[in-house]
Amino acid sequence: MTRDTTETEAKFEVAGPAKLDGMAGLGQILGHQLRFKGKKRQVDTYYDTDSHHLLRVGACLRVRDDGEGLRVTFKSGPQGIGVFVREELEVEIGPHDEDHLMQLDIPPVQEAIRTLGVSPSPSVPTDENRVAARWYERRLAAREPEFVPVLRVENHRRTIELLKGSDVRFEMALDQGVFERADRNSEEPFCELEIEVVFGDEEELQRVANYLEERFKLRPQQHYKCERGMGVG
Repeated sequence: MTRDTTETEAKFEVAGPAKLDGMAGLGQILGHQLRFKGKKRQVDTYYDTDSHHLLRVGACLRVRDDGEGLRVTFKSGPQGIGVFVREELEVEIGPHDEDHLMQLDIPPVQEAIRTLGVSPSPSVPTDENRVAARWYERRLAAREPEFVPVLRVENHRRTIELLKGSDVRFEMALDQGVFERADRNSEEPFCELEIEVVFGDEEELQRVANYLEERFKLRPQQHYKCERGMGVG
């Protein structure tokens, strides 16, 4: 079953684990009660072409292993500044399906392949873009591999719900992990905060985000994890 959603969230770079612990220890935020939901280890593998086409258009194709199964996710390029809105397609796959990812007839993979024929400036329908789109349509029909692993992200995530009454308005993800690029023999640590809308709205999200940014001296993050791990921004 495909999960097709719109993701609305704010992201911040966090200066170290101590600040993550500080946020986790809050009892409430602007009238929202905090409830600890759980902690998980996540291993994400991001796929792209050798020329990093998805990265250049702001999209990503990800396989996530959270210890309970594998999920393939395609995310479109984000819209907005500060608060990001992205379309997301997600499908659960079997334990060995990642070995032949490009042969899977599932929406996240199909959409990622279609994106290869989209110019970073899609409003300009040049002949070159049309040729590229037709070429990639043929590759899609032939199920020829186009994507390779470009980034591995090992992340330890604490998830905290923000409630008003019995309603969960937002989820706050406190992330601590490392980026491992496929073309480099090195690891880069990171700490990050994500606040995602569940049943709240963007204006309420912005107030919560502004409060945490000021209290914990957070740095607004303009890039998603794959971009950061690949050295964008």
